Amino acid sequence: MNQTPAPVLANVFVALFAAFFVFYGLGFAFFPQALFLQLTDFALEAGSQTIDIRATYGGLSVAFGIVMLKVWRMPGGLKLALSFIIVSMLAMATGRLIGMLIDGDSNLMMKLYLSLEIGSALVAFGFLRSLKI
Repeated sequence: MNQTPAPVLANVFVALFAAFFVFYGLGFAFFPQALFLQLTDFALEAGSQTIDIRATYGGLSVAFGIVMLKVWRMPGGLKLALSFIIVSMLAMATGRLIGMLIDGDSNLMMKLYLSLEIGSALVAFGFLRSLKI
């Protein structure tokens, strides 16, 4: 069965998106100090800080990616996965914008992440609109 380019590209997008979160989470689970410093310009100082980063950035990101893969592989899951990307990325972007407005002092990584969150949501929205399945 031949697929039109939109569903093929949408499937690749979802697979890459999910894989990114799995590997991002694994990175934070195993290298929280280095990655957190790179991301925030802030060094973790206490064991409980590192534990929470491993759990939140690490474990939750891995779970997010795995659930995305599971949803995507379900019948009709492509549309649901794209919808999940839109909602989650816009929620993260909203939280990040609130932080930037209230807390200020955002570094380049925060601006890059905001751009990626909004861009990912827009790409997912474009794929979702183009699907005829």
